[in-house]
Amino acid sequence: MQYRKAKIEDIKRLLDIENLNFNYDQIRRRNFHYFIQQGHCDLIMQLKNNIISAYGLLLYRKGSLKARLYSLAVHPDFHGQGCGEKLMRQLEQVALQHQRHLISLEVKVSNSNAIRLYQKIGYVQFTIKLAYYADGQDALCFEKKL
Repeated sequence: MQYRKAKIEDIKRLLDIENLNFNYDQIRRRNFHYFIQQGHCDLIMQLKNNIISAYGLLLYRKGSLKARLYSLAVHPDFHGQGCGEKLMRQLEQVALQHQRHLISLEVKVSNSNAIRLYQKIGYVQFTIKLAYYADGQDALCFEKKL
């Protein structure tokens, strides 16, 4: 696996991965463009055999020691191959490079695969946000000290 920051020319593939994974609260083209060009986030691509297999988006707030995992998505062709776990480990290293010692995230209560992954790699649920998503589902909030 290889990792690199996303580029403008990656947006089509990012949108494909986004649309195949989410039918709610999707990141749009202009949002990806913004995240790639601005400086208080990292949009990291995972490549397997030179094909973008997944992406993860970390957001940073000035003056904070925390990073927020805003989005993580694996292309369905790569599901079940450990891509999500490997990408999360890489994102943790990226956060540490920015002197962020905690990652927080929200995940839909119905996303059992993601919840299992986060628990497996040491994320701890600390609260729940009721009716957080556009479809009315709750979000479980997790964090991990790095």
